[in-house]
Amino acid sequence: MNWPIIVPFTVYITLNIIIGLYGKRVLAGTKAEDFVSEYYAGGRSLGGFVLAFTLTTSLVSAGTFIGTPALGYSEGFVWLVIASGQITGGVLVLGVLGKKFAIVARKINAYTVPRVLAVRFPHPLVGAGSAVIMVLFLTFYMSAQFIGGSLIFETMAGVPYVVGLVLMVFTTIFYTSVGGYRAVVLTDTLQGLVMLLGVGALFVAILSYAGGMSELINQLHTMDPALLTPDAGGDYSWGTIITIGWVLVGIGLLGMPHVAVRGLTFRDSKAMHRAMVLVTVVMFFFTFVMMFLGTAANVVIGPGVEVADTVIPLTIMALFPPTMAGIILAAPFAAIMSTVSSMLLVSASGLVGDVWVDAMGKELSWSTRAKLDRRTTLALGGVVFAMALVPPPFLQSIVFYAIGGLASCFLVPLIFGLYWQRANTYGAIASIVLGTGGYILIARFIPRPLGLHDLAWSLALSVVAMVGVSLLTEKPSKEVIEAFWGKGKMDNDPYVTAAK
Repeated sequence: MNWPIIVPFTVYITLNIIIGLYGKRVLAGTKAEDFVSEYYAGGRSLGGFVLAFTLTTSLVSAGTFIGTPALGYSEGFVWLVIASGQITGGVLVLGVLGKKFAIVARKINAYTVPRVLAVRFPHPLVGAGSAVIMVLFLTFYMSAQFIGGSLIFETMAGVPYVVGLVLMVFTTIFYTSVGGYRAVVLTDTLQGLVMLLGVGALFVAILSYAGGMSELINQLHTMDPALLTPDAGGDYSWGTIITIGWVLVGIGLLGMPHVAVRGLTFRDSKAMHRAMVLVTVVMFFFTFVMMFLGTAANVVIGPGVEVADTVIPLTIMALFPPTMAGIILAAPFAAIMSTVSSMLLVSASGLVGDVWVDAMGKELSWSTRAKLDRRTTLALGGVVFAMALVPPPFLQSIVFYAIGGLASCFLVPLIFGLYWQRANTYGAIASIVLGTGGYILIARFIPRPLGLHDLAWSLALSVVAMVGVSLLTEKPSKEVIEAFWGKGKMDNDPYVTAAK
């Protein structure tokens, strides 16, 4: 085992556990009736700085630090072009959802995206159905994150894959389950700062190794000129580039429940506006640098790495002494744990709140609800751990598949539900069924028709279903319109009435 790498990384892990214990203390001092608000939304009290970093670390994951750089290593700057779409993710979430989403969520007492959809489109198939779909796709997404982190730890620290997996799963589940959302956003802030320092150090080191930017570009051109082209020497059509970059990892991020939920936790408009500026700057830095480094790694470690997902850890080890490498190792781990912790929370809230309490009508005391929330978080972590025991050959394929599935389910109902009064329950059901079902079938049997990513087609099906079915059926009820466009709170909950 490589102890100079393991020791500084262990210190970082310990800091995350301490923050989790702090979050537990905050929860312990929370009134029973305020537990759900604190556990899932941090009391809706986030300032601009913390909001920006928790949103950034929700967007930046194993895909940014491991999967996409691995593709950049193999195929070149085309992945810098594709990944640029995610730079707009934070602005889209806070700008498109923003105030409207936060105001509505407060009026209907919602902490999850399925809950917002359930009240807007009052039928169990929308609330509980979307929650189940969310949990299924997020489970795949979380397993990909843990796999990526374990591969890094195995490569750099010289420990067995399972040891790294256990360490990361335990740490993430611990601070998430005991500390709730406040622990998650505080660790997100720590992890975001660690990522900035680690990525910055790696960028400087790789330029220094190559002898400057121009020399690095010359060496890449000598290796393979196609690495420097925006379409991988013609291997990628512009339809594929645009639909992956600006539909899947751009607009598609609006349909990611663990990202969208950040749009209802800010303290006020001032905090939201500050976060929009900061998250855009930070996302530009992460996206540009990590995608650039993926291709640049060819100069440091040479082409032909057998497992492409290990490119970034191998580059770190080649450029830094062991102790420094251990510190920088915390950057991709930070991205992974911050993303998984957010996903664990929204998945647990979906199963407990949206399915068990709302759709099935189970009445729980506040203390029982608190126990069930934590136990569900632990159970989901266990399922993800089991799935991650057998890693796939290419990490990013799972990440992209999960993003596409989530966006196919949530994006159209959420946007139309917030901004089109005529959208109704039947349209939402049709949109979810055709969007999600269409995505699964297209991805399975006819992937990328006409060179466009599967999500572009499933979103088109979802929009047609939403508009067509809504116009052919009755208008939403007055209670629903009042809840989303009126000034007062609802007198009753149309979803609970429909569920019963």
